[in-house]
Amino acid sequence: MSLPILISKFGLEKLGVVFTNQALVLMLASIANYSFMYFVPTQSKKISNDKKAFIKLWSLVVNLRFFISLLLSVLSIVIVCIYFNSFLKLWLLSLLLLLPKIINPSLFINALENNKLNFKIGLVSKLVFLISVIFISNSNYINFFLGFSELLVLIGYFILINNSFLKIEMLSVNKILAFAKETINLFFVNFFSMLKPASILPIISVFIGNEFVTLYTLAEKIMNIIRGVSGAMFVSFFPIYNKEKIKLHIVSLQNATIIVFLSTVIVGVMWFSSPYIIYLLNNFNDSLIATKTLRILSLSVPMYFMVVPLFSYLLALDKQNIILITAILQLLVLFVIIFVFHNTVMQIAYAYVVSEYILLLGYYFFFVRLNR
Repeated sequence: MSLPILISKFGLEKLGVVFTNQALVLMLASIANYSFMYFVPTQSKKISNDKKAFIKLWSLVVNLRFFISLLLSVLSIVIVCIYFNSFLKLWLLSLLLLLPKIINPSLFINALENNKLNFKIGLVSKLVFLISVIFISNSNYINFFLGFSELLVLIGYFILINNSFLKIEMLSVNKILAFAKETINLFFVNFFSMLKPASILPIISVFIGNEFVTLYTLAEKIMNIIRGVSGAMFVSFFPIYNKEKIKLHIVSLQNATIIVFLSTVIVGVMWFSSPYIIYLLNNFNDSLIATKTLRILSLSVPMYFMVVPLFSYLLALDKQNIILITAILQLLVLFVIIFVFHNTVMQIAYAYVVSEYILLLGYYFFFVRLNR
């Protein structure tokens, strides 16, 4: 609920610049997360039963995230100094967003099947940020306070609730590099998967304008809630799948029908409520562009929930090359469509939705081939 306040204080144009910088910094954070998004859930059984294994893996995560974040921060500062000097202050302040991402324990919390805790941490950090928004008088500080809010809540969680995450060992460079080499395929899966959502706002900023970045963000924030649910499904579903070795039934006609039906209901509700949602988020102003964008993006909802078990299945079979090929394919489809059609936010939203279904079709194609 901070968006209406931010829009009323700073306007769409300035917020578009802030959100573009935010997207770029979060892209660096995703790169720094290396292969952990997909590797940590596969270790759920091990870290649940062995405290030493938990500390060892947590230390590895923090060490690798820190070194990559440091390297990318220095490199990005040099680039911004040379080519985008007018945005240097905003960029330096936005880099604080990397700190909470380095020590974010969400993957471990989900792997240990304590998913409600992640929700509580996220909720409290958003409330802290909402309070700080009242006192922000310069748009350059928005990302700084967003990162600070999350960092403050995480430190409080470590100290007051679970000090296991304070036990971080310094690892040798050789150990870190050995892991990086071992999971390089998963890193590329992570890289090409995150490049699609991370590139949308910068593309809109370059081709259409910063005001439209904010209008797209209004729609994207709603979709991120649904996307977050499907992401939580993966990090929750896979540990169970990994521990219990359950059989995959999700692609049966009955289950697929249920998912499609429920997703269609969600799409219908979002289609009807889009004008009202955008009206509230846009500081009580209508926006036909943001409304149409949200309606278009809502068409990808069925994909979010159907792709999770298929992805988990391929990951469990160690079919990383298949996942990588599909991720690259959907990225190519997205960029080709945007290269041809990039005059409006709605065209970019359509390109995004099409690329999402390319991912689903790719997974399903390989699933069928593997089960002949």
